[in-house]
Amino acid sequence: DVCSSDLEPIDYIGTRLHGGIKCLEHGRRSVILSIDNRATEIASETALPIIPRGDFDSLRSWIASSRPIRLMLDHTAIAKWKQDLSVRLKSSAKLNQAA
Repeated sequence: DVCSSDLEPIDYIGTRLHGGIKCLEHGRRSVILSIDNRATEIASETALPIIPRGDFDSLRSWIASSRPIRLMLDHTAIAKWKQDLSVRLKSSAKLNQAA
């Protein structure tokens, strides 16, 4: 995994949302080239850096900048989602045991 290696720090620029997030988790700068609404919608809720594919001026500007990336995550909503998932998984496991 290049983003978590001890190699020279690199920036991630690409269309793969999960790849960009993985690099952010490892402290690397990352920008997603948006090719559909999914990245755009996530960016509107989290401040994930995105640039429309083909917007080379914005991409050049992002590369030249050293702006830190500050995601905005709704930790309350994440905790609720995890709790709901846990309840559903436990319920599903009980149904499978009963079958």
